[in-house]
Amino acid sequence: MRVQNHPRFRQLFLAGALVVVVGAGGVTAREAYGARGAGGDASHAVTSPAPTASPAPTAMAPAVHPAAAPKPAPAPPRVFTVTLRLGSKGPIVGEVQQRLMWTGLNLHKTSVFDAATVSAVRKFQGKQGLRVNGRVDSTTYKRLVAVTRRGAGLDPRCATTGAVLCIDKSQKVLRYLVDGRLMLLIDVRFGSPALPTREGVFSVYEKSRYQVSTIYHTPMPYAMFFSGGQAIHYSKYFAAVGYAGNSHGCVNVRSIPAAAYLFAHVDIGTKVVIYRTTS
Repeated sequence: MRVQNHPRFRQLFLAGALVVVVGAGGVTAREAYGARGAGGDASHAVTSPAPTASPAPTAMAPAVHPAAAPKPAPAPPRVFTVTLRLGSKGPIVGEVQQRLMWTGLNLHKTSVFDAATVSAVRKFQGKQGLRVNGRVDSTTYKRLVAVTRRGAGLDPRCATTGAVLCIDKSQKVLRYLVDGRLMLLIDVRFGSPALPTREGVFSVYEKSRYQVSTIYHTPMPYAMFFSGGQAIHYSKYFAAVGYAGNSHGCVNVRSIPAAAYLFAHVDIGTKVVIYRTTS
């Protein structure tokens, strides 16, 4: 399967909403227009317009905390018989908050089920395809335990010198680390069971800022290819419908600034680790 760079898309990309200002450092790796790959989104029938672009970060310091060594997860109760909701208190609430923090959500451990916890639970439920109600019942709790059973969920293969794109299919997040320090953590989505995103250790072998899939005829801005036709790229369909859709195997990013940031800072040869926390 091959993908060609579409001149018309490049023209529209430069003139329209997808223009993003990349940091002054520029892109040090080769930009390959006409890169190989399949790409595209399974939800390409969605007609929602792409969001208006905003400037990409120019410094290696997004609003995230440096990655710390994962702490052992507390042993979950054998039977979860309660439903945690707004106002609930106690050690079990603190554990839930800690696990939500391990998935990358911005939260503080207070042992009180406050409005921030409700919001975090709703985000987790939506990302995992669960019923979104902001309460923690046995179903939500079991999924949370499964996703975070190794603490922060970093695969041992992510521990490396230099840059690495550490992509967790269970948590549905991409972590960009440099020398073990977390530089960026963003939501991502993957292919369907019929067209799955490959798991394993890869490397970025080609980049294309203005990529279009010739198979699915969908734009793949800021594409970074890591395995055959599979690439990490921005998806306006992911931005529009979230986890209601899938890619055709690519790793979709729903934030233009985040996609532009990665494209500007990730070089050819950067290690890519794709795994499941529960594997």
